[in-house]
Amino acid sequence: MNIIFHKSNPLEADLIIDLTEEDYIPRVEQAIVQYRSKVNLKGFRKGQVPQALVKKMYGPEVLLQVVMEMVTKAIQEYVEEQKLRLWGEPIMVENSLYNSDINFQHPGNFQIKFECGLIPDVDLTQLEQVEIECWKIKSVADNTVDEAIKKVQLQYGDAIEVTKSEPGDMVYGLLTDDANFKQPVYLPAEIKFEKNATDLLDMEISEKRTLQLDPKQPYILPKVSAAHQETLSLLSSLEGDYQFAAEKIYRTIPAELNETFFSNILGEDETFTLEEFKQKFSDSFIAYTQNVADSLLANNLKQAVSNHISLELPETFIKKRLKSKNPTWEESLIGQFYAYMQPNLHWDLIAEKIGQEHEIQVTIEEIIELIKRKASTTRGYSELGTLSKEDLKKRIEKSFASGETDQRYKETYDLIFQEKILHTLKDKVKIHIKETSVEEFNQMLDDLSKKKDTASIDTPKVDNK
Repeated sequence: MNIIFHKSNPLEADLIIDLTEEDYIPRVEQAIVQYRSKVNLKGFRKGQVPQALVKKMYGPEVLLQVVMEMVTKAIQEYVEEQKLRLWGEPIMVENSLYNSDINFQHPGNFQIKFECGLIPDVDLTQLEQVEIECWKIKSVADNTVDEAIKKVQLQYGDAIEVTKSEPGDMVYGLLTDDANFKQPVYLPAEIKFEKNATDLLDMEISEKRTLQLDPKQPYILPKVSAAHQETLSLLSSLEGDYQFAAEKIYRTIPAELNETFFSNILGEDETFTLEEFKQKFSDSFIAYTQNVADSLLANNLKQAVSNHISLELPETFIKKRLKSKNPTWEESLIGQFYAYMQPNLHWDLIAEKIGQEHEIQVTIEEIIELIKRKASTTRGYSELGTLSKEDLKKRIEKSFASGETDQRYKETYDLIFQEKILHTLKDKVKIHIKETSVEEFNQMLDDLSKKKDTASIDTPKVDNK
């Protein structure tokens, strides 16, 4: 057997394997003997079918199996010996074994060619150039806390029916047109239809109002909650004059600020004064915002590091692998999917290199601890929370050893690993700490969101056809 490894460029290579009859015929003959002992054929006792007949009937199948097993093993050994870092499994592009003209009595020599993608080297010295800003949340204004408490009071409040709408109310009624359209909907009272400047404020039961709907300017609503989305999506799809008849008007009466409310919100059995509750609520508000800031730092850190560490990926090979696994995909879809994958592939290589250089490891105990924490809050993990640590440890070890790892264990492992990578990175880059308030931080998030929306609007559309 002869193996040739030829780089077509720094990130892609051909792996060619040449086999002579002397390489594989003895193994094929041995496999035929073993196969004969298992063959059941009418007219013969099991294992007593003449070997010549077995070879004639099953020879091509056995030949293919033996040769491919030899090739697979040879590739594995060659990659290990040469310390090659391949991108996934090589793609077989030529195999003379599949030639329909082969004489399986004397098959001759075979050549099997694979294309390989190579993992690029990652230069971490560029980390010294990375500078990034992080935020330390120091305070929150009293009025912000008061507004947040009011919202929570509404969440824990009781809904009552009223006869005339005010801001904050929900109006239930029937939306119709002059044809056959009829749809019961809930609408916020303060919604405003821009085309004819109509809203639902001061609306009474049985009152009808004409809504001039236009997909280009359907409505104005300062803040849209998830509960409104379905109805508002419906309104955005309609055009023309519609009648809305109010049938019921609902108003939420805020929950009282008392010890029961305080305990429900803080999840504690202690009793609190209003001032104590506000202080604890304020502390929680700051802690929550700090978590958001930390998450933003993690995302920005990944982005900044990825931008500074330039990597070229074996794009052609990766796209060929996508095509081989998804033969019905058109080239345009493969290109789009690769563009979607590329940032994550880039980051994964960097994270892997950092993990190797700093010997970052994730222990079974760390996985167990995080799973136990997630069991009460994350869907799909509750069953794991009922297991003892010892039983859970056995399950995890068995899952990883099998090679078919439970997705929950893999996700938990990846989460811990990524946290450790980011923690390590924080010591390797320059981080500028900026002290700020909840209000300033949220304003910054709003500004970032607007910039993204503007960029999306201004980005020219490219015709890929």
